[in-house]
Amino acid sequence: QDGEKKAADAKKDSEEESKQKSWWDRAIGFIKDAISALTSLISDIFDAVRKLVAKVLDAAKELACKLIDAATAFIQDALTALGEALKTMVNVLIGGIFPELAQQLNDAIDKTVTAAKATVQKIAEDLKQKVCALIDELKSALDGILAFFQSAVTTVLSIVKAVMSGDWKEVVKLALEAALKLA
Repeated sequence: QDGEKKAADAKKDSEEESKQKSWWDRAIGFIKDAISALTSLISDIFDAVRKLVAKVLDAAKELACKLIDAATAFIQDALTALGEALKTMVNVLIGGIFPELAQQLNDAIDKTVTAAKATVQKIAEDLKQKVCALIDELKSALDGILAFFQSAVTTVLSIVKAVMSGDWKEVVKLALEAALKLA
């Protein structure tokens, strides 16, 4: 009830203030309110675009990492299969005649396959790190560009609003702030 009374009082005060204003003041007030609403809408749109860009780039980063992981697993599985095939050939061709030599060759094949798989894993991790860093840099750059344009548009609208209200100190202040942002 207390909130309703405050709202009713505020509405009554606003109506009385509106009656006391000239048609010119009401028109300027309407334009200022419209500019404020437009500024808010534009800021909301820019914020939504920035969030969408970040979400798309995060999804691209996740997809790239999954593709790298899948390729790594495929290559490592292929290396394992190749190693097993080579050991089978060694056992069939040499194992019956020279079992000690066959064992040494099989051990060398296992060691080589293990080293190759470790190298593939290291390359994949380095690639994922570089891809993620690149996408993060792109995301940061795009966010900065969008933030700059958002700031420029809202500053222009704020200057227009200040000009419409005749607040020349605010116009000069906003113009100086804009100039300093560009410097």
